[in-house]
Amino acid sequence: MAPVEWLLQNQHANHLFLSLGVIQSVYQVFARTLFAGDTPDQLRKRSWIITTFSALVVSTVSIPYVFDFFYTGMDWQSMSPHRETISDPICLFFVAYLLSDLGTGFLCYRSLVNFSSGWVHHTVYAILCVCLVYNHWSHAFALAAIMEMPTWIMGIGVMNPRLRSYWAFTLSFLATRIVMHILLVYSLAIPSGRYVDQYKPSWWPLTCAVVAFPMHVVWAYKSIRGLYRRHLKRKIEAEKRDLERRAAIDEATKLLDSADVLEEYDAIEQPGRNARARRLVSNAVYKLWYSAPEAWRNAYAEELESCKEQGVDLSQMRRSTLVRQALARLLLQRDKRGHNLPLIEEDDEDDLEDWMSVTSMSGLNPPLRKSSQEARTITLGKGITIKMPRELDPIIHGQKYVVSEFPVDQTASGTRRQRILGQMRRRFEIARRDMVVF
Repeated sequence: MAPVEWLLQNQHANHLFLSLGVIQSVYQVFARTLFAGDTPDQLRKRSWIITTFSALVVSTVSIPYVFDFFYTGMDWQSMSPHRETISDPICLFFVAYLLSDLGTGFLCYRSLVNFSSGWVHHTVYAILCVCLVYNHWSHAFALAAIMEMPTWIMGIGVMNPRLRSYWAFTLSFLATRIVMHILLVYSLAIPSGRYVDQYKPSWWPLTCAVVAFPMHVVWAYKSIRGLYRRHLKRKIEAEKRDLERRAAIDEATKLLDSADVLEEYDAIEQPGRNARARRLVSNAVYKLWYSAPEAWRNAYAEELESCKEQGVDLSQMRRSTLVRQALARLLLQRDKRGHNLPLIEEDDEDDLEDWMSVTSMSGLNPPLRKSSQEARTITLGKGITIKMPRELDPIIHGQKYVVSEFPVDQTASGTRRQRILGQMRRRFEIARRDMVVF
């Protein structure tokens, strides 16, 4: 009989080639649609298509065998093998997966095929599956195929990060590759375990199960260790974000506190025209408030309304105190009025960081404005309008800037505009992070 004719008439060869065709068809469909692209991330996702699809198929087919395994009390002599209809085809399907993954990986994603977990693992398991089919032990593989459940859970997480769950992977791994594997070894170790093939008893199925178990134990240990490290990392990051939010609120209200102190100091110690210059500094500080996120200003407005409803005299309270209370409720979720506040989203944290970097080199890019070497007209409130030199423009608008010298007369000389700007310059200090502090 010619080789080609033998292949066409051989049932096992037909199952193998049919499986290869199905696997390659699935790979081509997903690789050319959902995961098409030349980026490393898309390439990594494509490398998991064949593995995820094959693991999902074999673990699903394994479910009836798992049920029969427990229904018969782990007695191999009482189990129904269904070799020709189910177990042999699914075993050859797994061989087709191993060969297809190696071949496609060599041609399409060679850099992602590991030597030990790729070439060695796939080759050994392909030979093992062929031996199982030849010795009529394929239904043992069909039962053990439930251990592929963690593989497709991980694969789905890789191809769609939003569905990734380390807990689901770890728990399924412990349930199948540790607990189920121990039960499998036990069932093969008892006297009925030698009769996986009812007509030819053998210890080889037990040997194969025992040899594979240490590898699963090592993988389980690494999975649990990784899960613990990720949990610890998230806990540390959450504590760090909480500290940063608290520090940001303190830094934000320092500006307002400084303005309040200036106003009080002006009224007592330096009446007259110097007090007027200091009030300009105060107004410049409050100008920064308009660069804050809209949610912050809304929270401040709600705080004012709440205080009015409670009969609080706002004239006796510092505005910085009201701002601090409003930000505490908004960002730290402190509910002192008895109503629920929305959870903090990542956008809120980004707004917080952007506003705190209002005069930072790494802050949010401001809207495009015309570049000019001339002075700009700025309204500071209270009916006062001055021309602001470009050296002070970053303080108001948060642009990238270069600190340069600005001449200030120590005596009360020069124009009124020069004296006012001189007072303002002496009140600003640029810290290392380019943050305006007092």
